[in-house]
Amino acid sequence: MVRAVAEQEQQLRAALADVMHAAGVESARELLSTRSRVVQDFPRFVRVNTLLISKEKAVAQFQHDGFTLCQRKEQESNGARWGGMQTRQLKRGEFIEDEHLSDLLVFGPGTDLHDHALVEKAAVILQDKASCFPAHALAASQGSQVIDACAAPGNKTSHVAASLSGSGKVFAFDLNPRRLKLMKARLKQARAVNVEARMADFLKVSTDDPAYARVEFILLDPSCSGSGMWGTQGLSEEADEGADESRLQGLAEFQLQALLHAFKFPAVRRISYSTCSIHDEENEHVVEAALKADPRWKLQRCLPQWHRRGNPKIEGAENCVRVDPEGDMMNGFFVACFERDAPILAPMPDQTTKGTHKVDRSKNAPDSKYQKRKAMGWVSEPTAIDTEDSSTSTAAVVIKAPAKKKRKKNRQGIT
Repeated sequence: MVRAVAEQEQQLRAALADVMHAAGVESARELLSTRSRVVQDFPRFVRVNTLLISKEKAVAQFQHDGFTLCQRKEQESNGARWGGMQTRQLKRGEFIEDEHLSDLLVFGPGTDLHDHALVEKAAVILQDKASCFPAHALAASQGSQVIDACAAPGNKTSHVAASLSGSGKVFAFDLNPRRLKLMKARLKQARAVNVEARMADFLKVSTDDPAYARVEFILLDPSCSGSGMWGTQGLSEEADEGADESRLQGLAEFQLQALLHAFKFPAVRRISYSTCSIHDEENEHVVEAALKADPRWKLQRCLPQWHRRGNPKIEGAENCVRVDPEGDMMNGFFVACFERDAPILAPMPDQTTKGTHKVDRSKNAPDSKYQKRKAMGWVSEPTAIDTEDSSTSTAAVVIKAPAKKKRKKNRQGIT
């Protein structure tokens, strides 16, 4: 390990210099201090695990334990009503119910909940707000089947399981055995019994496998540069805003391959694609290339109540979601939603139980999660699509980023 670092010392020092220049500081110590001050102002986000407890009971428990529930105050920002009671105003010991996500609570900066009984029981999960966006954007219908393509460590997986109220089935894939073991332990603690975790490379999972013939939703959160991570929730700082073009190109090609592979599952009608990156190369450029490769899919406006959208210079990016760490007080993030008029196959009997109980997975089902969120304005109906099969292969698709003489801090997608 030491030898490997030594061999890359020159490149590491150059990358550090780029990051310090972008941050306007003269030393690594000053860089850490600057980033630390910003992170210290971040609120503590807590997702209620509705598989174990209702939000009302979680709120009551926190109040019983001495926390003060504050009322949100509407405020104007960037021409849109968002933010509610600004999280900067929350003090330690105070919390509010998040205005965008129904299962999220927001505590004042510096609140330490790691030893709280609800956290230890996984009744609530310490999860950044931006990380909660993909499951809400996916809006999987009750009783449906879902694939979480790159699942570990499992927070998004348990979130999808909870959004299904424990019904249906979630296939969770990860190739790393250590990460898979950790994910299984977390899912067990969260009581996500409707999840089947499998050690597999998503790109090698056959789209013709009968086991996945009924999958209608895919959550795809592939490996990325992590350039949006600002250490929220006690995570290590993984920002790499000085990432070289070749690394971003490699990541983008993998992300596109994964997205196009997800497009091929026969019954899938909605896909949530997300990264914790601020770079266009991993976000809008991947989305743009995928739409050109397979015109059967259309980009839909996801989470329309959120104020910050994609890079305005790229067509269709207004349908995507962006999160700016400094402006939004959480980790940098990107989310895009794809839809097509996929055939909804006839329900099959549950092979693990007796009988032939059928679940209505259509968007018109009375208890449909999709229908409820559509009524709230969080999802929109898919438009008509081209029914001809695309002959474009993954290998033939290349993402070409605009030529740059010298890489600069890229935030043009953040408005």
